Amino acid sequence: MSYLVHWVSEIVLIVLFAVILELLVPTGVFQKYIKFVIGLVLIVALMDPVIRLLQVDPDSLLKGVITDQNNTSIKSETARQKNEIEKAQAAYIQEQVAVHMKNQVKEELNEQYGLQITHLALSANQTSQQELSVDKVTVNLEKTTRNHRDQESGIRTIQPVKNVSVNIEKDGEQKKTVQESNEMKTVRSFLAKRWELNKSLISVHLEGGG
Repeated sequence: MSYLVHWVSEIVLIVLFAVILELLVPTGVFQKYIKFVIGLVLIVALMDPVIRLLQVDPDSLLKGVITDQNNTSIKSETARQKNEIEKAQAAYIQEQVAVHMKNQVKEELNEQYGLQITHLALSANQTSQQELSVDKVTVNLEKTTRNHRDQESGIRTIQPVKNVSVNIEKDGEQKKTVQESNEMKTVRSFLAKRWELNKSLISVHLEGGG
């Protein structure tokens, strides 16, 4: 901007000088030479920006372009790495939260229901560096040895009534399925209470069961 002001001021001064000189010099052949010289000076002044541009080192221009491209590439790479780091941090935090949730209910789940968590998948959004907003929790369960022992004890007590009709056996299977379904509802309510979450966010699956 300062160069532009200087350039315009220079042209104005040349024009004023030409007008004053034309008034001072008497008319004649000599005045024509003066006009010619002043015209050349004015043309040179008008061409000054172009001359300056042509005098710029091409290597400097090329280095400037390359530098801009490098800066853009560096910024893009930095943003990409930052995004990857944030994703890795979020995944690590979710994993740690899932482990904590699993350990939080491990003992009670085994003692009260004879179940253990085989897999816990947590879907959450990180609202801040310290807080997670849980969207969904998927829990896979299996019966523990304690549960199996209880079932075996129950089977031994009813062994004397093995000779029953097929229809009764089918009814027994249906009752077992309903019982397991009701048990999973109870377990889901238990988990929701311990984790302080809405039941609708928790999905429970019993491996090898209903």
